[in-house]
Amino acid sequence: MLVRAAPTLLLLFCLLAMAGCDPAKRVPAGRHLLVKATAKERANQVNQGDLSTLMKQRPNKRILGVRFYLAVYNFPDPGSIARKKARKLERNEVNNQRRIAKGRQPKEVGRTTGEWMREVVGEAPVVFDSALTDRTREQMLLYLLREGYFEARVTDTVEFRGRKAHVTYYVDAGEPYLLDTVTYTVDHGGIHEYVERTWEGSLLKPGDRFRAEHLDAERDRITGILKGLGYLYFTREQVSYDADTAVGDRKVKLAMRITRAPGRPPGPLWGTPEGTIFYLDKMTVDA
Repeated sequence: MLVRAAPTLLLLFCLLAMAGCDPAKRVPAGRHLLVKATAKERANQVNQGDLSTLMKQRPNKRILGVRFYLAVYNFPDPGSIARKKARKLERNEVNNQRRIAKGRQPKEVGRTTGEWMREVVGEAPVVFDSALTDRTREQMLLYLLREGYFEARVTDTVEFRGRKAHVTYYVDAGEPYLLDTVTYTVDHGGIHEYVERTWEGSLLKPGDRFRAEHLDAERDRITGILKGLGYLYFTREQVSYDADTAVGDRKVKLAMRITRAPGRPPGPLWGTPEGTIFYLDKMTVDA
């Protein structure tokens, strides 16, 4: 039992020893190690995990509460690594000369132990970057707008404690906007008929929260139907939307338009490749 427990005890000892080291020891002077980044949504309306994935900077990973990979990165001394690397290069050059003299191929010099610890196992310190904090705040706001929270606000605070930085994002989503009415217009009689026939399967329902991903999914639904009917050149770019919030009371009048794709000459779909059904002419089978 003692023999089996030894590796575990050794690992725990190493983790505890590393925990006592200064995690910011390899952070450049005047900079700060990011040790905490959290998002707080006031009304608990937004998925916390989604907000976390939008962060452009996250602290170094932990194992059993210890920044193990950062500790491995910090452990070797850069000056010592450089000296050992120089000696290794010198020895390798001498050995390569011997190999060449014997008609053998020279070898590349490998990593030192310190380089292996830093480059393979270790994780460089996450140094706080205010520009990435700004980008995170912008991405969170964009995400909220796409989720129908048109009055959302995102702010942040940064607290410096010694050489460490704590970032907190405060999210005030506000009330979501709901779909009031959903209409569609199609400048092609045949396509209009197919859209009307399948409209009950639309993913856009009055009363639902406005969500950009549902708009995208509806584009894909209509495109899939039309391609299955033989409109081989029809693309999702031909399905566009106008969202009108002027109705008030956090309601959205959504109008879907099926027209020529952006960049195409103006005019109806009729007679264009996108508005034409293609039929199977003949089929050959190579045996």
